[in-house]
Amino acid sequence: MTIENNAEKRSIAGKGSNAGRRKILIIRGVIAAVIVIALIIAVVKLLGGNSRSTAAYNKPDKAIEEFVDKLASGDFEGVLGIFDSKERAESINLQKYIERMQVLVPSSMPASGEYRVLNEAEFRGQAAAQTKFFAYSLQSKEEIRDSVSGNVAVSDELSAEDIVKALNPEKLKGLKMVSCDVADEVTQKSDQYKANMKDVCAIYGCKTIKEYTALFKLGDKYHQAFFTLAEYEKGWKIQSLSTTLLENDMGTGATMETTEDEYKQQLKDKE
Repeated sequence: MTIENNAEKRSIAGKGSNAGRRKILIIRGVIAAVIVIALIIAVVKLLGGNSRSTAAYNKPDKAIEEFVDKLASGDFEGVLGIFDSKERAESINLQKYIERMQVLVPSSMPASGEYRVLNEAEFRGQAAAQTKFFAYSLQSKEEIRDSVSGNVAVSDELSAEDIVKALNPEKLKGLKMVSCDVADEVTQKSDQYKANMKDVCAIYGCKTIKEYTALFKLGDKYHQAFFTLAEYEKGWKIQSLSTTLLENDMGTGATMETTEDEYKQQLKDKE
């Protein structure tokens, strides 16, 4: 074999080796890119999973309608997203709160500044508790409905199995809103009420507050519910499942069994 042939073979081998190395580098580069993309997607999903839905609505009754739809479909995460937990937590003015209340009660009042994460968790917990009581109060068993804000005792007539079956959220699928109305519109138009709500909005960072009542039907029974809503820059959110203007189980979020005629009469009495 000549020297030229050996040199030629080495040259050819070298070219093959270089091509192989380039191929390996390309493959490694593709794998690295795939890994980076996968990590980015994972981070985005993680952050997305930690973020809360903050849908807002152009009218108060639209927020209430969405609340009912999501509750009936069992979308409880969606229900909580209709509340203003995030907005209140981020905007609260603790000094104005204390000035209005004239007392500091750490166990039951929100904080400010860096505590906003804790505020949101607390407000969200309140919304969750009210939503639960709202749902429980719609249940068909009278013993549960009448004791929704207290204790429900197991008895010969009401077993643990009965209670669990009665509270099955699947039963909420038939929930329909019959009417949605401003609660005591006369009072809400008064200067005193407006001034009071202006002070409340100064604490929570909202533009205005409205109180509503609504009539629901589930099965053959009617239930009256109560809502306080706040308007923020992006729209209306539910602040509480209660009202200060009508008789209700204040603070729990529970509905009250009623009839269409009783509901209409209550609205008429407030005209």
